Amino acid sequence: MIDFLRRAKRLRYADEGFAVRPSRPGSQDFQYQEGALLYIDSRIGQRMFGGTEGVWKNLRPLWCMNYYGRILHANFRPGFLREALLRMDPAAPFRGPLLYETGDLRYQCQYEGDLRRFHGEEQIYRGDVLLYECRFHGGLIDDEPCRASAIQMEKDS
Repeated sequence: MIDFLRRAKRLRYADEGFAVRPSRPGSQDFQYQEGALLYIDSRIGQRMFGGTEGVWKNLRPLWCMNYYGRILHANFRPGFLREALLRMDPAAPFRGPLLYETGDLRYQCQYEGDLRRFHGEEQIYRGDVLLYECRFHGGLIDDEPCRASAIQMEKDS
């Protein structure tokens, strides 16, 4: 799944399309599939935005990530963010690398955890000026009913 997720995100960040019909009013949705594996990124908003990325196998959820970000300055360049995201750490394909710099632009990312369960944030600076920030969290999905919930439901009935 990790290799599939990295491929899907690289294609998404490279802006190679894969846009599909929006699933919600005002959303931008992107989808990529290889055999039984499906990746979907659904985003709403522009200057202030949020979204969810997910991976399914045979239409059963495996992994998800939620994100919320803000563009804080007119000098923000989406192309620089895409450049950084294309350089994701292969072991931690949530967002971009810990640090990416070119010219006076700096992308930095901090996170805790691994693909199973994680949270973090990223920023883009021009010099000392914060241009962009985004927070994210996610992990593996277990769609099996929780035993404790099943026991409680039995007691309630």
